[in-house]
Amino acid sequence: MPREITPPPAIDAKMLDNNTAYVKVPYLATGKTAEVRKQLDALLKKGATDVVLDLRYTAGGDDKEGLQLANLFLDSGTIAYLQGQKFPKETFSANAKDLLTKAPVAVLVNQATAGAAEIVAGAIEDNHRGQVVGVKTFGSGSVQKLIPLDDGSALLISVAKYFTPSGKEIQDMDPQDSGIKPTVEMRQTPEETVEPDDQDVQPAPKEQPTKEEDRQLNRAIEILKDPSKISATKKAA
Repeated sequence: MPREITPPPAIDAKMLDNNTAYVKVPYLATGKTAEVRKQLDALLKKGATDVVLDLRYTAGGDDKEGLQLANLFLDSGTIAYLQGQKFPKETFSANAKDLLTKAPVAVLVNQATAGAAEIVAGAIEDNHRGQVVGVKTFGSGSVQKLIPLDDGSALLISVAKYFTPSGKEIQDMDPQDSGIKPTVEMRQTPEETVEPDDQDVQPAPKEQPTKEEDRQLNRAIEILKDPSKISATKKAA
């Protein structure tokens, strides 16, 4: 069979029955932020009062898309910064012109949230823009450089790493310290769990839980509607 280019998964954007805009971004490919902006803007114009940004199982993609996606919810402040031993510090700041909404937002994450999606979660959390709900993310945030060798082989090395606005290294040397820790911990069912020491970030299950079964989504909506419940839901089992 001839080879074909597989398009990235589509964004799932819909209005839930409580005027909450739900946006699931399976992969942050180039152009996905523009797609999120268009679909989320339509939901806001239909009366959405708050937003759930679902980044569970969102791994890989373009780091620039992560920076742009975070900027949809931020009108000022640092989104992230990049720095390495021989790589000068580069700070990425929010541009007020790129802000889409100031509506309350909750970001859903899990062990398979990685890369560009972690930049988004870290920016939302450190700027106190919204709650991050779920479990600690995978911990992958580096810029790599390919160095060709004389024998035809090559070395792929990390030359810089991404940091959250508060200075947390997303991809730490110690796996226990890697990743974004949610502001509200809500564990998954055993069927949904990705082991944190897996070598590869696993894809999303073929069958996603329904809204009635999705404990993380329901907790995020509960907190959006009543922020006073945040303290009561931290460390929930």
